[in-house]
Amino acid sequence: TSGNGTVVSGNYIGGQAGNAGGSAMTITGKGVLQAIRITGGSGTANSIQGNTIANIAFTSSSVSIQSLIYHSDGSLNIGTITGNTIGSNSGTGSIIYTSTAGLVANSLFSAIFLGGTVIAGVPEATIGGTVNFQNNTIGGFTVNSADSCQLRVVDFEQSLCTYVISGNTIGNSTANNMVNNTKLTTFGITGFAGGAGITHTISNNIIQNFQINNTGGAGSPKNQV
Repeated sequence: TSGNGTVVSGNYIGGQAGNAGGSAMTITGKGVLQAIRITGGSGTANSIQGNTIANIAFTSSSVSIQSLIYHSDGSLNIGTITGNTIGSNSGTGSIIYTSTAGLVANSLFSAIFLGGTVIAGVPEATIGGTVNFQNNTIGGFTVNSADSCQLRVVDFEQSLCTYVISGNTIGNSTANNMVNNTKLTTFGITGFAGGAGITHTISNNIIQNFQINNTGGAGSPKNQV
């Protein structure tokens, strides 16, 4: 969706039965996965509250950014009223992403990509704002790639936006539920420092129970979780 003041709430995305249940929603091909995509403007903040994205198995050869929630431009509140669940709050394998893109340096998968319009492969913001990402639960991820794919669980990249990222749980209570089977970097929270006069707040987040199985090869992995 695009515009201002949109509220996306109470949805279940994934699975083949009600409430993201049953067998996994299985997608294979060359496509891009963006379960919720919001493009804002300069007006009232958009809002994403109380949604569940789970039970998805996705395989793609695309080199584009794969993200379960993708934000481009403007102000946005995610989980400030009711937290969202992305993956599962217990257990493993709720979200399985397999990249078949090959040796591509900018291939990446994110639970949350707070970016902007992608120009020549680089996220660029055209409209600033404040983005609050709070009280959300992310867990039960497996990322696979025989070649190169970064796992950036929460990735903020807009140079014109101010980010408040707090009170989130990244990795549920089950041991080794956030699994990266690739040759590249794993980030729990990563992003861009921002433009002049912009200060981000990143506080009181729990990052836990990652299993990183870097297999060597492309580059030198730097895991930050």
